[in-house]
Amino acid sequence: NDFLILKIYVPYIRVASAELIAECNSVSFYCKPYLLKLQFPPGYEFDVDESKSKTVYDPNDSHGTITAFIAKSQPGLVFPDLDLTTILLNKRLDDTKNIMCLPPDVGTLFDHKHYSYGFQSKYNNVLKNLREECLEIFEIENPEKTAPQDRRIGRIVHENIRFNAERYLGDFFESYGDPIFLESMAFRPLWLNMWDRYVKLTELHKQIRSSDAGLAPTKSLKEAAFNDCGGFSDEEQDALRFLPADKVQLFQDPSARSTNSVFLSLTDILFAFCYEWRVTQGEPSVESAHTISRLSCSFSWLDDFQGDDVRTVILFSLRRALIYPYLRVWKLARKVLADVAKVLLL
Repeated sequence: NDFLILKIYVPYIRVASAELIAECNSVSFYCKPYLLKLQFPPGYEFDVDESKSKTVYDPNDSHGTITAFIAKSQPGLVFPDLDLTTILLNKRLDDTKNIMCLPPDVGTLFDHKHYSYGFQSKYNNVLKNLREECLEIFEIENPEKTAPQDRRIGRIVHENIRFNAERYLGDFFESYGDPIFLESMAFRPLWLNMWDRYVKLTELHKQIRSSDAGLAPTKSLKEAAFNDCGGFSDEEQDALRFLPADKVQLFQDPSARSTNSVFLSLTDILFAFCYEWRVTQGEPSVESAHTISRLSCSFSWLDDFQGDDVRTVILFSLRRALIYPYLRVWKLARKVLADVAKVLLL
């Protein structure tokens, strides 16, 4: 009566890469290529203390079965409709108030005004008819009625609640026994090849420069390194050629406040992308979009970084990299940060 017992049949998996998360009133399981998400009615929630729950893996049962004993927040509470799988798989709109699991005084930060969001905060009333789809992307309950400063307050509170010290320490001490971590650290994405090529070209030009021929411009060396590694495809060149004028004009005034916000949001999204690209070794999975949206403040909470600097983006990105993904390792997060720096410098 104190546990929800969940049996998951996952034949021939690498169990070390499996992840099961029970929070609020939902359960999610992922192990490539399997993905499962169950949503229970409001009020039927799980204990936030993960030490009370446990999982058992039996490789001989149907070639692989995981049995999860998930502690209930209210021992003895009977969960309804456990035999109706289609209901549990459906994320109903009336469950949206449970997605944040924030204290009451923080969960009601929104008011009756309508606030903008998105690229340069140009959008409004776009998400009001997409509430069910928003559950897959955002952690915020009602973005259009939540002021930007309150979105950040809610996000930080939610991050503090979600941070699991035991999980972080476990990953810290046991990561070198995890093949996914080792492969992620050893992986060399395309931009590292471009960076190495750029460094070699720079050194070469330094060696051959003379009084008559000065050092080649940095921009030319970066373009040469990019072209040596493949450059833009014909399709990408056509897309750039026909880029609308209003999109190009955005960056004509780098000092503009809105432009700074766009660059910071881009850095935030780029960190999330680089993390997922490194962990999946350039082969995104069905869970990649969810991981990127969770790592990015711009996606998960529609944070616009107005008035911030790059140090703030770095801080928030590193925080979320130690709270949400499968590998919550400081060394990996710093390596991803180095990836982002190289991409931006190129």
